[in-house]
Amino acid sequence: MGRISRWNRAITSTILLAWLTSAHAQLVEAECWEWPTGIAFPDSLYVERARNFGFDVPWREFAARDAIRAGRPPASPAESGTLGWTWLADRYAIARTTDLGVFVSRTNTRALGWQEGISDGYIVSAWAFVSKGTPKVIATAWLHEKSDRPVKPPCENRLVVVPGNAWSRRKLDFSEVAAATAPPAGLRDADNSLIAAATCRERWPPIIAASGENRGTFLIPKIGEVRGGARLRPLLNLLPDEPVRWRRLKFLSSRDETLGLSIGRLENCDDPKATQTYISVWVRDGKSWRLELLAIAPGGS
Repeated sequence: MGRISRWNRAITSTILLAWLTSAHAQLVEAECWEWPTGIAFPDSLYVERARNFGFDVPWREFAARDAIRAGRPPASPAESGTLGWTWLADRYAIARTTDLGVFVSRTNTRALGWQEGISDGYIVSAWAFVSKGTPKVIATAWLHEKSDRPVKPPCENRLVVVPGNAWSRRKLDFSEVAAATAPPAGLRDADNSLIAAATCRERWPPIIAASGENRGTFLIPKIGEVRGGARLRPLLNLLPDEPVRWRRLKFLSSRDETLGLSIGRLENCDDPKATQTYISVWVRDGKSWRLELLAIAPGGS
């Protein structure tokens, strides 16, 4: 009875959280909520299979054919010599139409690192229904930058992943869920304007303007995590300053037009072979679109 009650609470809290907070699809904190496998996007199952079998197995199972990978996956415990590592969702955004979503997770090379408030890196995974009823990973970026968090979080359990083969057992019906759609005009204009303003010139002021002073999350090589556009200004002398061209490869919107993903490459204007991969998450804020997340990772495939 205890297990059933806990399972029902987990499902109820997850569905309720996603429903209440996804009207505008902003990134919301995932730490304090139980996330059973198989709800909307199988991200937690992807995590569990990566822990057990390495990254290539779940990638082949869940990734779209033209999915984008960037950065280097964390070494498995056997390869790194550590006793274990954890990978847990920190923040996520899911459109109310559940056809588009993004998860920001933190990794720890030691099992107790999470409880101690230590992060050794980040993983951003973007999901979409690329065909009717099929949730797929369309992009994954790994960034190995340390970032410490408070040792005592505001909640007892940041995230509880319910173990077991829950995804297949629940047999969720996605037969009537349509694929994510082409971006609307407003989103296309916002992304095009950012790319035009930040190409081969000083790129960070346009990025700050697109996110807002106190909004936006940025995951940047050699910097780590920065929350809020205003907090980027004191770091301008530390941020990458090479001129870049943005080469957009994927551009999707949720059907309710509240969440958009722009994914592509940053090519060095002086050295086209020097590339990075970016994932931009846009949310509709009233009638306009705001940059909610910009994640940049080295290289890409």
